[in-house]
Amino acid sequence: MALVLGMLLACTAMAAPKGEAPMNVKKAFAQQLSTIRQQLNDGKTYSEINADDRSKVEAALTRMAAILDAHQDVETLKEEQKVALFNDQETVNTLLTKAAADSRMVCRREAVTGSLRTTTQCRTVAERRRDNEDAQELMRRNPTGKYD
Repeated sequence: MALVLGMLLACTAMAAPKGEAPMNVKKAFAQQLSTIRQQLNDGKTYSEINADDRSKVEAALTRMAAILDAHQDVETLKEEQKVALFNDQETVNTLLTKAAADSRMVCRREAVTGSLRTTTQCRTVAERRRDNEDAQELMRRNPTGKYD
């Protein structure tokens, strides 16, 4: 979803074909902004985004909205504003893509220890990674075999 933001500037860089109205970047951005903020707050799509990354995304979206609101269209932006807009866009895309990948739910059938019975264990990619890192850290801290 966030990758659509990347296309906003690219689409406006090309002139509209004869007889067609140019793309309304402000309207498209406003729709994307609304969708992204809704997904940030739904507790599912970007559930694994940390507070620092969330604030970076919000700040970048706010800066992008301010730049676009101050101008009639993208062609009236100064070069440095276009660069700032592009950089904020890349920040948003990178952080949200990572958060979406970490928030992906993965279910596995796992055998219960001491039993032939299997259960389904569903966790996000980030939860599985944290569990793995915690287990490795526990093994490093307790090389004698005494575990809590």
